Amino acid sequence: MWTYAYLCPLGYNLDNQLTAANKTGSANSLAYDGVGRLSQTTLAGVITNLNYDGSDLVAEYNSTGALLRRYVHGPGVDEPLVWYEGAVTTAKTWLYSDHQGSIVATANTAGTSTATYSYGPYGEPNATTGVRFRYTGQQLLGPLNLYYYKARFYSPAIGRFLQTDPIGYQDGLNWYAYVGNNPFNRNDSSGLGAESIAKLVVGLGAKGIEGVEKLIARRGWRVSEREGVEQAATKGPNGGIVCPDCQKEVFSYDINHVKKWGETQKEILNRLDNGENVTRSEVRNLY
Repeated sequence: MWTYAYLCPLGYNLDNQLTAANKTGSANSLAYDGVGRLSQTTLAGVITNLNYDGSDLVAEYNSTGALLRRYVHGPGVDEPLVWYEGAVTTAKTWLYSDHQGSIVATANTAGTSTATYSYGPYGEPNATTGVRFRYTGQQLLGPLNLYYYKARFYSPAIGRFLQTDPIGYQDGLNWYAYVGNNPFNRNDSSGLGAESIAKLVVGLGAKGIEGVEKLIARRGWRVSEREGVEQAATKGPNGGIVCPDCQKEVFSYDINHVKKWGETQKEILNRLDNGENVTRSEVRNLY
């Protein structure tokens, strides 16, 4: 049986953050930085220090300060893309996500699949070892079977957060519930409140377009109608497609976030190479 503590060496943790998780034969502790981010884990005696860029985990170090691994993130929230093992850049692993942002597969530099991951309805992982980022793109502390949702920890085994919601009743009457018990259609990137996940299915018409735009907005993209004027897309310097609205390059990994419509990216790139025009709506279909 697990027991959890929300204390720090100086007394109570005023932010109600998890500081220890223990059971017979397993003692583990957690520490946080000045802005409340998980900064150190001690799991079964192994110390790992965590370094962030904003809310994105970008590096892990051991107790002596040696670099263990690094991560590269996309422009959206909880969008890890690449994992570099060690201090070199040759040991690279690509991370692939589904429509919820959950990491479902990894591949090496040659494109060979190295692992696949699946989840139960409340994020129960099929394996607790492997890449750190898992369900909805959150950090998984494998030995504890807990996800770190920034503001608090979540247990997939019980489908509940371990701490009360810091925003109180603003996200519902149950302060421990995960996304209002609707994990198929909602997620919670911050641990503070549920967000809708757009269901993108061919044939939804105007409602489908609205869902696409909401998902793009949630991931940091911007789409505007501009009174229906179609603009031509261009091929970017890094081999992607430049969105005529936000001027960001769209790469193949962006397609994994949602169900794509229309032509594939490869076909559109071939058209751009041949000097043909590609409209903004066709680029949007890749989101």
